[in-house]
Amino acid sequence: MIQASYHQGDTVFKSQGRQCMVNSLCCILESKVSKPSTWTSSSLDKILKDGDNNYQSLIEKNPRLEYLLPSDLPETIFDTPVSFASPFSGTLNRNDTELPFYDINTALCLIRESNPTGIIISIGSHSPSYSSAIIWDEQQYYVFDPHSRNECGMVCADGKATLTVHKNVAALCLHLKHLCASIFTNVNEPFELCGVNLFEDIPNWGSDFETSSESGSDFSGFDPVSDSELILLKEKLQEIDNSSETELDESSCSSFSDLIDETLASQSLLDDSTLCLDETVLNNITIIVEEQNEPCVNDAANAQESTNDININTRKRMSRKRVRDESNWKRNVLKCKKNTGQSYETASGSIKRPRIVKNGCGFNCRKKCHSKIMLDEREKIFHHFWSTGSYEKQKEFIGHTILEVPRKRILNKTDSRRRVSRQYFFQMHGHKIQVCKQFYLDTLDISEAVAYSALSKKCAYGGITSKDQRGRHKNRPNKIPHDIVTDIKQHIASFPRVESHYCRKSSNKEYLEADLNLSKLYDLYKERCCMNNYVPQSIHTYRHIFNTQFNIAFNKPLKDQCDICSTIKNINENKENSMSNFEFERHIKNKNLARKEKEADKSSAKSNESFVAACFDLQQVFTLPKSFQGQLYYARKLNNYNLTIYSLGNSDAYCYIWNETLANRGSNEVSSCVF
Repeated sequence: MIQASYHQGDTVFKSQGRQCMVNSLCCILESKVSKPSTWTSSSLDKILKDGDNNYQSLIEKNPRLEYLLPSDLPETIFDTPVSFASPFSGTLNRNDTELPFYDINTALCLIRESNPTGIIISIGSHSPSYSSAIIWDEQQYYVFDPHSRNECGMVCADGKATLTVHKNVAALCLHLKHLCASIFTNVNEPFELCGVNLFEDIPNWGSDFETSSESGSDFSGFDPVSDSELILLKEKLQEIDNSSETELDESSCSSFSDLIDETLASQSLLDDSTLCLDETVLNNITIIVEEQNEPCVNDAANAQESTNDININTRKRMSRKRVRDESNWKRNVLKCKKNTGQSYETASGSIKRPRIVKNGCGFNCRKKCHSKIMLDEREKIFHHFWSTGSYEKQKEFIGHTILEVPRKRILNKTDSRRRVSRQYFFQMHGHKIQVCKQFYLDTLDISEAVAYSALSKKCAYGGITSKDQRGRHKNRPNKIPHDIVTDIKQHIASFPRVESHYCRKSSNKEYLEADLNLSKLYDLYKERCCMNNYVPQSIHTYRHIFNTQFNIAFNKPLKDQCDICSTIKNINENKENSMSNFEFERHIKNKNLARKEKEADKSSAKSNESFVAACFDLQQVFTLPKSFQGQLYYARKLNNYNLTIYSLGNSDAYCYIWNETLANRGSNEVSSCVF
């Protein structure tokens, strides 16, 4: 991080702090003269001076201008032509946006496709907004902020212009969100990104805009994230790991860093301008993600299709048990290796060699195949064929490169099974090159039977290879009928449930009454079947539907338990021992400090009557009426709430009780009771 000698609002400048847009443009121009990694404080001072001079020139030509927009900037600066791309806008701390608005991460990914020299970002809904420059150089992102900022790049009354460095796009987005929180009271401020081109050869913005799993930044000084936020991040990571619907892959548009940003926004972490994120904590979490993110799929093509359909927002588990991950099954791993031409071990234990390009036909071949296609081109064809990793796509490739034509000469007049002749081709530079059969098979390293099998599956009309039907039959006599599954689901859904008391925002788990269990549910299901005169299903079927299609629990804790202590207690020591020690030490330190402050407030309340210290908590929802009669299990219960306030000074206790027909249990109701 580099600081200038002053900021744009300093008295040495005539523009009085209104030239941030021009300063950002001058910064992008300076990045073409020298690399930002070599800049010093003097370099930032030069940018501020050039920006002030250019702003004064614009004001002299058009005195009505004050706070500039990208459209107000000059088309030429220091004899260098400048053009501005179409802007991308959205809300900085919202990810559930709809076109034409974007979240900050998606906007950065889209704008880099045009390879701009730099980006000007403006944050704020009212004039003046705050503009800065973003530059990519040497695999890092540089943010030049001409306003008054401290050593961390945050708002400061007596600060200086800064240049902060960020390792990847996740760290860049995180910095911008913290900056927004330090400037505005409302974190949902709009932003606008505008690409700037200087018509020169520019460095490629690279694949780093593909969201990385690391979330590091070279600026420091932030307070660590709260304990509850850290545990929430770990719980969401475990839910993603247990769910087959969310597969983390290097090609995924959303990474774990996006998950962190969404969690921070959803938990209103940025509502307080003093709350920031600890880089060490994020790096520790990122290590675990990288260890678990080892993709192995049964079919590379299907894996690519499933990757494109990823929806990172489906983090709330819809089932009670872990969903199986078929991509890690042994037979699917072997199938993946077989379809990509790798060496693999069959079910019987024999080792199959990897696929390679073979010699091909001899030099006496009439078609002169080796003179038409060189060895390096054969290697490209070979890798293209096996890199698909899809049995169906490989069959389609063969079907399009082998042509069956009627026989031209009939040497044997007796009946023959041969009806056609086959011609073999390879597509090279837009042209079909005919080769012999041996050259074709050796280039792809396939057998004659594989080629004939693919040809037999071609459609007689369009030449399209039919879909592989192995394992896709509909003869499944043991499958549970849909009507029975629906009946069991309706029975389970007929019981009234309450949502989680403490984790309503991060979990969709619901709870049945404490005196119920799965055996009682099944007994009530059998009674219902007898009343309706049909045979009940087995308890195994009932349990399977209950565990896989519902996220319901029975037991409620007898008392409140610390989430962090419970999580650390259940952590696998082999994988996360170091991280759990780090959490536990910080958690114990915060606990002792909180108790110390509470005891001090309690002493002050007892010694001084004008000082009030109190504790309050909302009891878990209790439903009425309560009875062990079977029919009442299906009845809709009345939810009741109890907020208890205890005065530490005089030991007085107050209970405020109401039901759901009178009011909800939100912040307004709790505030009304307290005051």
